[in-house]
Amino acid sequence: YGVGHSCFVRSLDGRQWWHVYHAKRDRNPGWRRYVFAQPMKVGSRGLPVLGSPVDSNTIMLRPSGSKQHVQPTSMDDYEYFGHHQMLRATPDSIRLGVQPNAPINTYRSGEKVVFSGAVSGDFEVGVTMQFHDGASSRDAGILFRTTGPSMGYDALRGYFAGFVPRTNLLILGKMDGMNWQELYRREVDIDVTQPVRLKVSVHGDRISVGLNGQEGFHFHDSTYKSGSIGFRVVDADATFSNLSVH
Repeated sequence: YGVGHSCFVRSLDGRQWWHVYHAKRDRNPGWRRYVFAQPMKVGSRGLPVLGSPVDSNTIMLRPSGSKQHVQPTSMDDYEYFGHHQMLRATPDSIRLGVQPNAPINTYRSGEKVVFSGAVSGDFEVGVTMQFHDGASSRDAGILFRTTGPSMGYDALRGYFAGFVPRTNLLILGKMDGMNWQELYRREVDIDVTQPVRLKVSVHGDRISVGLNGQEGFHFHDSTYKSGSIGFRVVDADATFSNLSVH
C-alpha cells in the first residue's frame, strides 16, 4: 500500500535486476512500513518494467549468484525480520525486541531471525535465552523447518517452540504464512531471572521440546519436513546465545 522510495540493483552475478522498495504494511494511518524486494526487468528503451507488487507471503527464489549456504555454525549469518531499532547483535549473541531509548516509528511485528543455512531433516538445536522483562515476559524461542519468512508475527511456514515466562508455559505451534496454530503446551516451573536453555529435537514427525536439560514433551506432526532454523520473540525482549545445531 502506498509504495515509497525505491532503488534498482543487480544480482551478485549481474544477470538480474531487482527492485527494492518500502511500502505500508496495511491501510491504517501511520508509518508502519516494510521493505520489499522482487525481480524486475529493463525494457529495450532502458526503462524499468516493475510489474505488480509481490505479496509479502510469496516465496521467491534468491537473486541469481547468491551464496549457497550450508548448515549454520555461527550466529552471524542470518536474515532479520523486524523493525531495525529492535535488534542488537554481537558475534556471540542476538537480542530481539529490545526497546530503544529514543524510538522512532517503532512497531512490534514478532521480531525474528532466520539463519541462512538449511539443516538436515533430523536434527537437534539448542539455545540459551535471557529474558529482559523477567516474569512478565511473553514468548521467545526457536523457529525450525522454516520457509518463506517475511515481516509479521506469523509470516512464515514452519514450527515455533518457545517458553512464556508470564504463564510458565512451554509451547509448540506452527504457522502457515499468516496464521498461528498451537499444537501443544505444558506448564513448567523455571526461574527466569537466570538464563534458560531451550532444546528442540526433530526425528521424522516426532518433535521433542525441553528446557534446562529437562524433557518437556513430545508431539507428532508432519506438516513441514525441511527448512531453516531461527529465533523469534512475541512482544518480548530476549537475548539468544550459545547456539548449537547437530
